[in-house]
Amino acid sequence: MHALSVSLSAILAIVLTAASPPPLLAADTPAKAAEKPVERPAMPADVTSEQHISLPGRALKYHVTAGSLPMMNAKGEHKADIFYIAYVLDTGKPSVDRPITFAFNGGPGAASAYLHLGALGPRRLEFGNDGDSPSTPPRLSDNPDTWLDFTDLVFIDPVGTGYSSTLTNTDEDNKAYWGVSQDVDSLASFIAHYLTKTGRLTSPHYLVGESYGGIRAPKIAHHLQTQEGVGINGIVLLSPALDYSFLSDGALTLLPDMARLPSLAAVALSARGPVTPDMLKPVEQYAAGDYLLDLAHDRADPAAQDRVAAKVAGLIGLDPKLVGRLGSQIDIRTYARELHRDDGMVTSIYDGTVKGFDAFPHSARPEFEDPILQGTTAPVSSAIVDYIQGALGYKIDQPYHLLSYEVNGKWDWNVSSQGGEPRIPSSVDDLTQALALDPHLKVIIAHGMTDTITPYFATKYIIDHVPAFGDGSRLQLKLYPGGHMNYSRDASRAALRADAVKLYSAN
Repeated sequence: MHALSVSLSAILAIVLTAASPPPLLAADTPAKAAEKPVERPAMPADVTSEQHISLPGRALKYHVTAGSLPMMNAKGEHKADIFYIAYVLDTGKPSVDRPITFAFNGGPGAASAYLHLGALGPRRLEFGNDGDSPSTPPRLSDNPDTWLDFTDLVFIDPVGTGYSSTLTNTDEDNKAYWGVSQDVDSLASFIAHYLTKTGRLTSPHYLVGESYGGIRAPKIAHHLQTQEGVGINGIVLLSPALDYSFLSDGALTLLPDMARLPSLAAVALSARGPVTPDMLKPVEQYAAGDYLLDLAHDRADPAAQDRVAAKVAGLIGLDPKLVGRLGSQIDIRTYARELHRDDGMVTSIYDGTVKGFDAFPHSARPEFEDPILQGTTAPVSSAIVDYIQGALGYKIDQPYHLLSYEVNGKWDWNVSSQGGEPRIPSSVDDLTQALALDPHLKVIIAHGMTDTITPYFATKYIIDHVPAFGDGSRLQLKLYPGGHMNYSRDASRAALRADAVKLYSAN
């Protein structure tokens, strides 16, 4: 979710819903009088301050604004506000000459604090590594891997996350923003509005999305190109969910099993030492070859089933008997629970190298809270609120929603066209169309090798099936050590920054 992205940015649930019939009411249930919505207080005025950080070999002086933009409906009525934090480097030259990047996490229901404090922003919080805990002091430090020296930054909290919300917080108003299509419309509108307001329409424009941001960013890019009149120079996707066909489990659904096997193998390999992409190539070949074929064939051959179970068990570090009982199709929560079960430990589905205690070790079902998703909520929430209200001076008497399970639970996944049957959410067509429309658009998709919730091999499969459009290097896959929020590791965060510098300098 962050990563949620899945960010993590994030993914809290994978749910596809169609329109539901009205609830049945008992005949003697009295009708409720319509309640008048109560509007929340107005958002505070924007606050801009001048700040600086000192880094090895360089010092950055910049202006940072914490503020909001009003969101209007088709009638021009003010219905919501989107909160943002924007950084503009003080270079002594016109800002229109600098790239500007809009960043958001995923969920849906995650605020942008993960990317902001974890990777891109000038101030950084340590979180998401093995041994970190909710009570770890949430202290910020200057970020040597910030992107601010090569691009201005705008961190966006979609409606229902951070301090962004509708004026009434009623289901009727929220549903205009909480859905695949509604979300794209509102965020694209925000970006176009911000660029117009700040005079940055002629700047180079970039998008960064994490986790469910992999659905958002390509759709927003295509929407901006074709409906808002805004071109996008580049996109960086971190641990993205690009097509939910690769994320839905089921005995007859084989693509998710193929996609996650290399990541499960990476987790097992990490116990022996550092993992490299080359080490995973034999697993990739097996996953897309014999493994997929064996799963697709009739299971009437016990010898064949035993052979597959033994092979898979050897790759991912589980008991062959357990793998055999599961038909060699291993869901991520079972894997996270079983890998270190003898030690009473579970691993994170966001990074299989991060462990925590199993609260219910004798339960038949895996009922653990994730060491990363739930484990980072307290420090990241505390750090971003203290930063906004303290260092940035933006005073607001409202709760900050780092992860909104309400948004996630009420999300409208129906992306059908012209009233047809619901379709599984995917941004692959939007990405393909955006690349085809603009031959100068460049995209980097970055994954951590031990991320099991949005496995990198799904993205590799997708990239291999996207036309080259004359230059296949315009769409690149980058693999780093780590999981969903691989930028929590110093080396991976530095590598991500280096790859981003190449992307931005190429335009």
